[in-house]
Order: sequence, then C-alpha cells, then structure tokens
Amino acid sequence: MPPPNAYTPIPPSAQQVPGTYTYGAPPAKSSKAGWWILGILLTILALGLGGCLLVVAVLADGAEELGNSLEEFEDDFTRRNEASQAISVSSCSVVGGVPTASGTVTNPRSSDSSYFVQIEFIETGTGTLLGKADVSIFDVGPGDSEQWELPAPVTGIEGAIQCERGPNSIRIAD
Repeated sequence: MPPPNAYTPIPPSAQQVPGTYTYGAPPAKSSKAGWWILGILLTILALGLGGCLLVVAVLADGAEELGNSLEEFEDDFTRRNEASQAISVSSCSVVGGVPTASGTVTNPRSSDSSYFVQIEFIETGTGTLLGKADVSIFDVGPGDSEQWELPAPVTGIEGAIQCERGPNSIRIAD
C-alpha cells in the first residue's frame, strides 16, 4: 500500500472525464486579475520612486538654501564685526537738553566701504534707553576716516547719559 498523499498514476486505459485532471495539481487558471495586481504593484512602486525623487529634490534644494543662508549669516556677521572695529564713539554729551554723540568711522579695508552707524542713547544709572539715531556714511576710502555727529531724537534730558554703538551698525557696501 502506498503511503498517504503518494503519487498514484492513473492507468492509460482509464477514461478521463472532460474538465477534470487525472493527477497532480490543477494548472493555474488563466486570469486577468494577476495582471491587474501586477499593474497596481508596479504603479505603487513607480509612485513611490517618484515620491522619493521629489523628496530628494526638495532636500537638495533645502540644503542649497541652508548653504546660502549660512553664507549670508557669515557675511552679515563679518560685516557687523568689521563695523564694530571701524566705528568709534569719541564723545557723548547733553547740550541744551539734547543728547549728542560724535565719533569716527575708519575703513580698515583695501577698497572703499560704506557704513551704517546706529547709536543708542542710554540714561546713566537707570540703563533706560532714551532713543536711537543713525546715519549712513558712504564711500570711505581705504584707510581713511570720516567724522560723524548724531543728536538723539529726544529733548529735555538733564542727567548724565551713555552713547553706545547700536546692534544694527554694519558695513553696508564696498
């Protein structure tokens, strides 16, 4: 006796009924469903790859923008640092109730430069910001100095004040 699930051939003399199979697994049915599934899977794969390419493109663009932002930040930092070295406050006084600051811009560069000078007027003792004033000084030659004078936009001040270079002071152009 053959073991269970063993292959048992049907003798050639046996009559086969149409639409039935004599042995083994029946062949796979011809179906268009398999092609639909394959088509859907390929579409999903294509969309996924397209999405990945889009993400890569966006990330690359973002990296470029970040690189540009870093360059702009470094450039801005450099120009502010140069301004801090080029701009000096030489006097700070109250004349007729109006705080006034004066000073010099000295261009340390090897080419003409322009500067934006911002001065903060601060009440001595309290640290209260009384006001800000600014001036642009254009085309300072290499190694040259230019004088500036700024009155505060406030009046009626009687006490002592301090004049400090404001945070927006910057070399604005070459």
